[in-house]
Amino acid sequence: MGPKSSSPIPSARPRGCPGACAARLSDDEFGVAVRLPAPAALEELAALRDQLQQPLALDHSRILKPSVSIGFARAGDLPGEDPSGLLRGVDKAMYEVKTARQVFP
Repeated sequence: MGPKSSSPIPSARPRGCPGACAARLSDDEFGVAVRLPAPAALEELAALRDQLQQPLALDHSRILKPSVSIGFARAGDLPGEDPSGLLRGVDKAMYEVKTARQVFP
């Protein structure tokens, strides 16, 4: 499935996350802005990754096995950054996970 077969999604609010917003950033990248309590943040993000990597049956003979790379940034770790700066921090973190420079829990 490539860019031509993927359909755009509108911005959305993830269920169970008040104040969160999800949006499509590019053909195969999505972003979620959400406040998570620090102690539970990594656990919540790991659970999201596991959920998104579940195999999907396309039909009786084809199964899609998605892979997911998650990067995250905390506003407290990037003081003074505006939302664009936070997004750059997330993108950098995701790239480090994708290239195996950093392991996501």
